[in-house]
Amino acid sequence: MRPWALLLVCLAAACDSGPAQPSTPPAAPTCSFTLSPTSFAMGPAGGSGSVVVSTGSSCTWSAVSDVPWIAATGATAVTGGGTFTFTVSAATTTTPRTGVITVAGQPVSITQQGLVPCGYTILPPARSFDAGGGSAAFDVNATPECGWTPVSSAPWLTVALAGPRTGNGTVTYVVASNADAAARTANVTAGGASHTVTQAGAKPCEYSVSPVDFRECVQGGFERAVTVDTAPGCGWTAATNASWLSIASGGTGSGSGSIRFTFSSNYDAARQAVIEVRWPAPTAGQNVRVAQEGCLYAVSRDSFDVPAGGGDLSFDVYQMTTDPACGGPLQNACVWSAQSTAAWITVVTSMPCQGDERVALRVAANGGATPRTATVTVKNRTVTIRQAGI
Repeated sequence: MRPWALLLVCLAAACDSGPAQPSTPPAAPTCSFTLSPTSFAMGPAGGSGSVVVSTGSSCTWSAVSDVPWIAATGATAVTGGGTFTFTVSAATTTTPRTGVITVAGQPVSITQQGLVPCGYTILPPARSFDAGGGSAAFDVNATPECGWTPVSSAPWLTVALAGPRTGNGTVTYVVASNADAAARTANVTAGGASHTVTQAGAKPCEYSVSPVDFRECVQGGFERAVTVDTAPGCGWTAATNASWLSIASGGTGSGSGSIRFTFSSNYDAARQAVIEVRWPAPTAGQNVRVAQEGCLYAVSRDSFDVPAGGGDLSFDVYQMTTDPACGGPLQNACVWSAQSTAAWITVVTSMPCQGDERVALRVAANGGATPRTATVTVKNRTVTIRQAGI
């Protein structure tokens, strides 16, 4: 057989073998990821960190945080190897906390310490000064991260360098002179600790009260004053149990001052009472005596006998003050009223009366057979009226 015939036979055989099969595509690459590091420990102040991701150039990965206090600072979706960076915010409590960043499907653990509890110590804790005042200092021992501000509780205690500080420090202060007699106390606080400052008074409290004796006439409604002399800051009080005396001002005071009081009119017997001025000591104080003159009374008749038919009667009232100097030029200072104890006796004279006066009475007829008796009173005097029956 000729060679070319053999070629045709071979080609014919190939055509009978069917269509050609396609080639198999190459397999996709398998991605693996290696992280370094896989955990972090952060202090209370927070900070930044980074995770290195090693993988193939065509491998894609991402990163996500499961807590808000861990935040990404770089790309969160990357193809190929790279570095993921993040920040951790400062702690806000003393309790430790843990968060997780998932990088390329793998967890990266981040643990953060809590705040260190602040402790404050002041040395020395207290100091005393005399009335002249002065300056001094105290030390504050505190944890380095802990802040504090020195604050005074009184205007006479001044902090030399006020303002916020952190950790250990020294506070200098000035104490003003004390012009008051009473001692005083104040504090400078720093953090949770306190430095106490005590200052003596200028001198012990001494008191002088004047006048201590008042003698008043029968007419009242006037205001009188009592002077109290003492050092600034020395307290006192004034009070009375008498209903006819009234403290108008100065019931309490500090330092020198005055007590002002009033009194009502008195047309009865003479009377007296005290205003008690007291200061801070168990039995310390001064009584101010107030004596008021009164009135004396007499009547010209102490009884009447009246027939059953009744009629008009009269008697005279005489008065004078217990101290004639209080009677005035007419000696008619006393005011009084006549009052009947029975409806059948009428006081005709208008009341009240002042000075010496005549009292007119009208006795009604007695319609019964039984005699009757009643009285008319003028202050501490009594006039008896006896009336016969029919």
